[in-house]
Amino acid sequence: MIIRTKTKHTRRRHLRVQLTPAVVAELTVGSIGGQAVTTRSRPVLLLNISPGGLCFMSVLDLPVNMSYTLRLTLGAPVPMVLQGHVRWKRRRDNFFEYGIAYAPAPAPSLQRKLIRLLNGLLLQQSPSQATIHSLYRQINGQKQY
Repeated sequence: MIIRTKTKHTRRRHLRVQLTPAVVAELTVGSIGGQAVTTRSRPVLLLNISPGGLCFMSVLDLPVNMSYTLRLTLGAPVPMVLQGHVRWKRRRDNFFEYGIAYAPAPAPSLQRKLIRLLNGLLLQQSPSQATIHSLYRQINGQKQY
């Protein structure tokens, strides 16, 4: 697993967890112009995820704008439904890579759940970091993230 953090070359506010191997998610359009819609789902490959957004790859050529929201249904190891806007798109061979910013921002309870799941993924893929996470919990007086 690769962890990306904010550097002078990025503007991200959240740590991104690279999903290795990538995770398959189901993509649908949630709304267009604020009106809820029902569409067929398409499989996409989730590449990374953070508390503020995610990145996926697909054969679909979607526009980059805020007039519609996408809904992604994730299975294991991050079982939840997230929605957001396409913020950027990059062509990668015969595929497109997309950056999604959650919209609306996840409720605090969902964001805590996402952070706990991401923390669990980090610990699974880097068990040597368990001591550090335990110390952070002790310092903050928390039982778990």
